[in-house]
Amino acid sequence: MRKDVVMLLLVFMVATVSAPSTSDALTVGGVVRQSLNLSNEDLARFVGTEVKLTDFTSNKQFNGLFVYKGVPLQALLGTAVIQKAGGGFNKQIDLAIVVRNREGKVAVLSWGEVFYRNPSNVIVAFSADPVMPHHAKGCGQCHAQKEFQPTLDKLTRKVGLPKLVLANDFFSDRSLEDIISIDVVDLKRGSAKKPDPEPTPAKFTVTDNSGKITEFTELPKYRQIKVDLKVVGDGKGFHGYKQFEGVSVRELLEGLNVGKEPDKTMLVTATDGYQGLFSFGEIFLSPLGERIIISEQKEGSVKSFKLVIPDDTAADRSIRSISKIEFFSLK
Repeated sequence: MRKDVVMLLLVFMVATVSAPSTSDALTVGGVVRQSLNLSNEDLARFVGTEVKLTDFTSNKQFNGLFVYKGVPLQALLGTAVIQKAGGGFNKQIDLAIVVRNREGKVAVLSWGEVFYRNPSNVIVAFSADPVMPHHAKGCGQCHAQKEFQPTLDKLTRKVGLPKLVLANDFFSDRSLEDIISIDVVDLKRGSAKKPDPEPTPAKFTVTDNSGKITEFTELPKYRQIKVDLKVVGDGKGFHGYKQFEGVSVRELLEGLNVGKEPDKTMLVTATDGYQGLFSFGEIFLSPLGERIIISEQKEGSVKSFKLVIPDDTAADRSIRSISKIEFFSLK
């Protein structure tokens, strides 16, 4: 009897969040089992969290300082239940999440930066409260009104909700207002993981926006970055602690002039077909992006290149024996 009651409650909850609202709705779809259609009122019914964001874009535009209440994107996608199609690479670390707003702007996230980071890092906000200056003497004591008034005006503006908020991005280009859709996208670029191949001459290729292929047999002579990695796998658990040294992926991409648009992704494939996807936002907009490196590895006389991402909560996107890097725009 108790199981029947629990199942009825679950069905009711899914039906409630999936039902179209009379107000403007946010849809969650793509490769999910249960599409959602959520109003701002529906979002407020989830267990929420609170983050503070200084909204400052990469083109140096200040849009206010607000405290946002919202739902972790992890929770929304958990309700929708991500479900890749059968066959091919079965892990979800090569999936992209595409967010669009009413103006047609697009922000792309990787599955890894949503699910291998703390839930409050990426939220869908349903309310915004400005953080007002409270200096006893007021702004006019130190600045002319023409200097401080434009900043204060940003704090009294109407924020478009629901809003995607990425708390760990330094620049807020991906924190879109008035979002209308969230879609989980499978690029379907790989096959199932194969047994490790015989060692081959160590190299990897990078294909840029124009289709030009650059081959690397040695890492560029950029400054070396050292990172520490706690080797924790989703399936295998804790496997120790390692240190790596290599070149920043961010610096490598800047040298190849592939752009920095927040609608782009980087797909990394290993020699055995293993894949991981990274958003340009997590590489270029987050301070942690500089710590994503490619490191040269040697086992005896065999050399290979490993992509290391030390700030994920699991090491599944740290990909050994990389063979190619490709870029895709999801605009």
